[in-house]
Amino acid sequence: MPYLQRAPQRPSSDDLTEKEMRFVEQHFVTDSEEVYIDGAPVVWAQIEEVEVVKAPGVPGLIGRLARQMIGDDRYHVGVYFGRHYEAVLPNVSFNVARFIVREVAFFAPNPVRYKGIAGLAALSGE
Repeated sequence: MPYLQRAPQRPSSDDLTEKEMRFVEQHFVTDSEEVYIDGAPVVWAQIEEVEVVKAPGVPGLIGRLARQMIGDDRYHVGVYFGRHYEAVLPNVSFNVARFIVREVAFFAPNPVRYKGIAGLAALSGE
């Protein structure tokens, strides 16, 4: 099982659009001790796993219209912590998913398992 490789420096938000940055500021607020995911505090040391999956698309005309309105593919980011707890950030852009995964890789003091889309962050123990 791969683990997120500890990041030596905090990820830059330069790749995020203004809309993506607002989303992060509203739904994934970090400090050195914990992260607030949709307002719920999660201590960095409790995070055990991060999973990123591609959100299913809607077929047909509705799906094409939705893609035109919200942009490219969307992803769900799951953060698992404690014994049976999870926080999910649904329908985020690739840039937001990558930023969140890299924030976890920077802040989490313990090894964090990773499942999902390749190329979002450096991995170790594969």
